[in-house]
Amino acid sequence: MSRFVPNPYAIPGALIREDVLREQFSLIVGATRWEYQPDEDPADPWLEVRLHEYAGRYATVSDVVASLPKVMASLSDDIMPRHAVVMDRFDRHVAIAVFRWAAFQWLLPPASPDEEAAIRRRMAELEDVAHREIVLADNFSTARLLRGHALDLNLHLMLAPYYRPYVRRELEALQDVPLREALKGNISRVA
Repeated sequence: MSRFVPNPYAIPGALIREDVLREQFSLIVGATRWEYQPDEDPADPWLEVRLHEYAGRYATVSDVVASLPKVMASLSDDIMPRHAVVMDRFDRHVAIAVFRWAAFQWLLPPASPDEEAAIRRRMAELEDVAHREIVLADNFSTARLLRGHALDLNLHLMLAPYYRPYVRRELEALQDVPLREALKGNISRVA
């Protein structure tokens, strides 16, 4: 028989089944692996392979953040992490972080329709410049970099429909830990 425990993500006094709480959030790490294949396209011999590593289920967002160093250590050396996605048990995006400067930076959704429109414009500009780099200069590496930046911007938009204030509060609370703990726990500032 299931035990009921307090739900940290509901009004005070609300209960949730313990087994459901343990699997409240799932973590998926998006990564890239590069494979050298000169026979495929001599002009651009590096093939980008995108991977999505399922990294377990957790009770709280804090548990997810605390697990990131162990998840990172489990990735092989030829895999470069790009982002981490936290989803709730209904498969909604709860939190997203991009991997920059050897740490995950947690993103916030657009604060207004104007900010969302600005992000969409910037994404279109990056895609346009990337297209021109390929057409005019055969510069695949720059185009790949620009398209990666556009994908990072798109992650902000993925958060917008289902973003929950409790996630922001929890991520901000994690920023109050001492610097040594933050570095050990691989916590970056909230973007």
